[in-house]
Amino acid sequence: MGYGFGPFRLDTRAKVLRRGDRIVNLKPKVVETLIVLVENHGRRVAKDELLRAVWPDAFVEEGSLAQNISILRKALGGKDEVSYIETIPKRGYCFVAAVEPTIDTPKAVLSAEQSAVPTPPRRRQTGSRIAIAVGGVVAIFLTVIGVWKVTNRLPPPSANVRSVAVLPFVDNSPSGNQDYFAEGMTDALNTSLAKSPGLLVVSHTSAMQFKHPRQSLLEIARLLKVDGIVEGSVSREGGRVRITAKLVDGRTDLNLWSNSYRRDVGDVLGLQEEVAETITRAIGGRVSRKGRPAVAVRLKPEALDSYLKARKLVSYRTQQQLEQSIAEYRRAIAIEPSYALAYAGLGDAYALLASYDLAPGAEMYPKLLEAAKSSLALDPTLSEAHTLLGLEALYHQWNWPVADAAFRRGVELNPSYATGHQRYGLALMWMGRFEEALEQIRMAQQLDPLSPMVYGNEGSVLMHARRYDEAIQFFRTALERKLDFFGNRDLTAAAYLGKRMYDSAISELGTALRMGGGPIVNARLAHVYAVSGRRREAVATLADLLEPRKAPHVSDYGIAIAYAGFGETDRAMARLMNEFHARSRTMVYLGQDLYLDPIRKDPRFRDLVRRVGLFE
Repeated sequence: MGYGFGPFRLDTRAKVLRRGDRIVNLKPKVVETLIVLVENHGRRVAKDELLRAVWPDAFVEEGSLAQNISILRKALGGKDEVSYIETIPKRGYCFVAAVEPTIDTPKAVLSAEQSAVPTPPRRRQTGSRIAIAVGGVVAIFLTVIGVWKVTNRLPPPSANVRSVAVLPFVDNSPSGNQDYFAEGMTDALNTSLAKSPGLLVVSHTSAMQFKHPRQSLLEIARLLKVDGIVEGSVSREGGRVRITAKLVDGRTDLNLWSNSYRRDVGDVLGLQEEVAETITRAIGGRVSRKGRPAVAVRLKPEALDSYLKARKLVSYRTQQQLEQSIAEYRRAIAIEPSYALAYAGLGDAYALLASYDLAPGAEMYPKLLEAAKSSLALDPTLSEAHTLLGLEALYHQWNWPVADAAFRRGVELNPSYATGHQRYGLALMWMGRFEEALEQIRMAQQLDPLSPMVYGNEGSVLMHARRYDEAIQFFRTALERKLDFFGNRDLTAAAYLGKRMYDSAISELGTALRMGGGPIVNARLAHVYAVSGRRREAVATLADLLEPRKAPHVSDYGIAIAYAGFGETDRAMARLMNEFHARSRTMVYLGQDLYLDPIRKDPRFRDLVRRVGLFE
């Protein structure tokens, strides 16, 4: 195996570095240092890692490593010097040049090459010697063709990479404080790759779990069920950024493609598209630019910074950080009014505040709609913005035909958008279209295989379809796979409630509360206490819900399902009517929520369902 970079060729078996036809005279340990760096190109290699790799059975001072690096820099320099080895202060070294795998010329071919060189004949050539010469020429030709294919990044026909995961890029910035920038670049590359027709791209959420991996790339590919792994690094200093990326076959650990880029920070959006298209071509895929806006992709660095900071803040899902993300998105838009992704991100932050009952939906959804429309006016191909239109149409307008069309358009534009499939699947569930819902949720699981929330959505569909035994078994499997969070416990409790296994339901709700479940979980606990005859606990839990200091964020819908457990239909209906007049998203749940089953036959409830208009 060998590698090529610039005018150099590194033979890792013979431990020889060549510049053109000339061997560069280096001591074995110096070459071994170079091999470790080149085989990990684009990734920071810590000093202690290098020391262990080069001197595995001896204690060596760090100065020996520094001396090897110095010798390598001189050997790789010259009048056409290129920056090959970057020092990451106090952390290690990174080989930053573009690297290509090369085909080592076999000795047999070299012999044939020598025999093919014409010499003045001393006697008549025999047929066999002519055949040897011809064979040598053919062998050389085939070898040259093979090398040409590799150096021009044409993948082997056997690569057949149809699914990839982009692992979190390493922050190699000298300051060491650009983690949010590296994470944003990873997410953006993920999104750009997902635009490639026929290529399945695993969600950034699942890939982020391998930010500091202990597993090999082969093991990560197996866990994520992908054919290829993209990994790399980002180094930002001032207004310049260097991105190094490589594509590795997740079944063979072979490097299929790699490169390194240096750009102004404002050019990184265009760079992401370029890298994504190069990777797509490297695996034999098709690049489609149909429908993409013909606008400049250069951004002011300040706008990009605010956008990436907002993306990081959104991932925490708390009220404070969601509100901070909104401020950052607005700042990005103020700096770059044509920033379509920033508008889509802003709309998503509004959607999350509403869905977690952290802000009134009546206030959030109109803002979401405005942001989504602004995004689509700039880029009609953004799946995220179409999905936001679906959320607003369903949960605020209660208009299923419009919502259905928007959700479907979102997943058509980007089949690798896991959140789009997830949100569409849950919408179909609330409409009672359970088989279609399962299809969308399972697609989301394939794209985001390590998310407990996405995984649990399948159990949610089974439970709302009243397939209680299947739902319980499903959540037991989730526990075994360590895909557990309070929402899954909450849904398991509902399945037990459906089977009238009240003690089990109470136990699961208690666990959900300890894991971070909010007031809605307490409301369900009051309901189960009431229907199981444990009136004292039911009354005490309801009293806590009605005390603003103890439950400041409880919704009228939560109080309604608690009252439904007590058989207090009048009070339950009064609370539901409050939600109706506030145009609450909770009205979408009326058709399927089994906690409302005790009042479902009441004429006023049936009339409310009719007035919402979703379930006709």
